[in-house]
Amino acid sequence: MFKTSDFDENINKTQKEINELEIRNGQIDRDYSDLLSKLQITSEQLSRFIEKKENFTEKNWEQLQERKKEIEQKLATDLTNIRDPLKSKKALQDRNVGSHWLFIR
Repeated sequence: MFKTSDFDENINKTQKEINELEIRNGQIDRDYSDLLSKLQITSEQLSRFIEKKENFTEKNWEQLQERKKEIEQKLATDLTNIRDPLKSKKALQDRNVGSHWLFIR
């Protein structure tokens, strides 16, 4: 069946991916701060500007709303698909299945 080392390996791989995402997120935050500095505005001002339809052409507004909807759907899907490797490891340990046994539900 599954070995504990496989779960440990998955946990390590997941932790590495999390660390990479944190690095990318930090870079995005720095880029966002740089943009705000160049434009000499605050994030609240940018948010208010983006939320007003009259600041955009009809075509741009529709594109912006479609993109916003796509991002929200992707985020919702990604959040529901997150697996917890620790939960999987605990479930396997709770079954008390030896390596010489075949687990059948």
